[in-house]
Amino acid sequence: MKEVARSFIKELTIRSLGVIESAHLELDPGLNVITGETGAGKTMIFTALSLLTGVKSDPNLIRIGEDRLVVSALISLPDNLLEQVREIGGEIQGNEVLLSRLINSNGKSKATLGGVPITLSFLTDFTSQIIEIHSQASHYRFEKEYTQRNLLDQFATLTDQKFVRIKEEYDKAIVENLNLRSRIKSLQNQSNNVEEEIQRLETLVKECDKVQPQEDEWNDVNEEITRLDSIESIAARLSCFLNEMENDEGGVISALNRAGKELVQASDNDSTLGDYPDRFLDVQENLKDLTRELLRYQNSLEADPVRFSFLQDRKAILQALIKKYGKEEDRNLSLNYLISDWKNSKDSLADLRGGRERIEHLQNEIQKNEKEIWSIGLELMELRKNAAQKLETRCEIEFENLALQNGKVQFLIEPESEQGKFTSEGIEHISFLYRSFSDGKFLPISKVASGGELSRIFLALEVALAQYSSISIYLFDEVDAGIGGKTGLAVGKLCANLARSYQVFLVTHLPQVAIWGDRNFLVEKNDSGSIAASGAKEISRDALVSEIARLLAGERDSASAKEHSRELLENARFQKREMSNTSEI
Repeated sequence: MKEVARSFIKELTIRSLGVIESAHLELDPGLNVITGETGAGKTMIFTALSLLTGVKSDPNLIRIGEDRLVVSALISLPDNLLEQVREIGGEIQGNEVLLSRLINSNGKSKATLGGVPITLSFLTDFTSQIIEIHSQASHYRFEKEYTQRNLLDQFATLTDQKFVRIKEEYDKAIVENLNLRSRIKSLQNQSNNVEEEIQRLETLVKECDKVQPQEDEWNDVNEEITRLDSIESIAARLSCFLNEMENDEGGVISALNRAGKELVQASDNDSTLGDYPDRFLDVQENLKDLTRELLRYQNSLEADPVRFSFLQDRKAILQALIKKYGKEEDRNLSLNYLISDWKNSKDSLADLRGGRERIEHLQNEIQKNEKEIWSIGLELMELRKNAAQKLETRCEIEFENLALQNGKVQFLIEPESEQGKFTSEGIEHISFLYRSFSDGKFLPISKVASGGELSRIFLALEVALAQYSSISIYLFDEVDAGIGGKTGLAVGKLCANLARSYQVFLVTHLPQVAIWGDRNFLVEKNDSGSIAASGAKEISRDALVSEIARLLAGERDSASAKEHSRELLENARFQKREMSNTSEI
């Protein structure tokens, strides 16, 4: 594998997720294949990885008898993503960061990155840069026009800088159109009380000019008041904390020093303890750094009665402003809304004072704007057509590798039938068409592609996009749905080829797919207790022969199935060696 600055998951830990009581997997870049009997919970591995991307939490996923589930992953990241972790204050070890997600029985979710709590939207945005998920539901969504358009635009964005620029121009023109329409509607609604609204806005401007409120200032002022009012309490509590940490006899740091000496002495006589002393030392140093930083902070604390008095007066002024003009129960939100009114007051007053003439002027502006939208949209449509031709060619190349030799795809891109009509996405309709044999007719993919074909077409598109994308980790569940035999071999081989440059996770029930794994993991269920429990473990090459035999014949100990299993595994190893001698995807 060539050296590329890409992400990959090094370790995955799962606790109390579905039937999985506890599992810890050590992973490598490449193809990680997950198999197991029906009901054992192999899809729970996929679910665990999905939770790390920010999918909606579901308390029903929590194992029976437990009050929470936890999924965590140790991820190796390239420099650009490590910088994002540093910006939020996350802890980094080398180039590795711990990402975790916890879901409580009440449905509430908590996520951390590098030990720092993060919002669900941040988690989604961060992981969307590195992880792509594909399940059967993804295939069905692909039948929708908006999904097809998004996929084409994704390819165009990755391959054509001009498309990016023109799309930004189109989006900007659409926003302007919405703004103009909103202003006209507002003018029409206010026609009966124009003078009253003008007076309200003029008074608002006058008072805001005097006060000069800032966004989120209500929260900022209250937080600082609370802090200054609690200076003595904060200092006292920090003093107690530091005393507990630094006390020469009973302090935490002293206790850790003594414990560390014991661990070092133990490791001197036991080499299997490895790097435990060094890891313990890292913990000590982190605690010492934390203690020193809090000591500096404690020393910086001092009462400031002048500032406290100023803030109290400022709060009273803001409160009066919010009471007079606020429209929301949340005072900070009300303040932000009236600041927005204040900033937009120049245009609003011009609209109101202009009356009917102003409405006519705005309507003329809309006409100009919509001509601009149509003009930009025509250029955007041509760029989409160019991208579509490139993507179609790439798909046909991948079809050869997926036993779809006679299959062809086509993006049908047609402008709206009515001149000047448009949507927020463009001026055209986009349909993804497919034909499965040479003389066939191109038809919508939902009408002609079987489940097995649909999953392979989707896989071909993913491989076509992969070489241009920043995505490093691919999750495939049911990518082998509706296929078998020779086709399964083709799908497995393509996934193995993709995994030469990326980390791929594949949940499968097909032996023809499972044989291609660089690492194979087995999920097994234990029904001995009152509640079924599953665990996941990496399996050795010998055990893999038995697992492939089970997938082939339903029995691990079948001699003929084992022989066939060895043959399939050896053939896959040979072909992977052949692939390693060719250029990567």
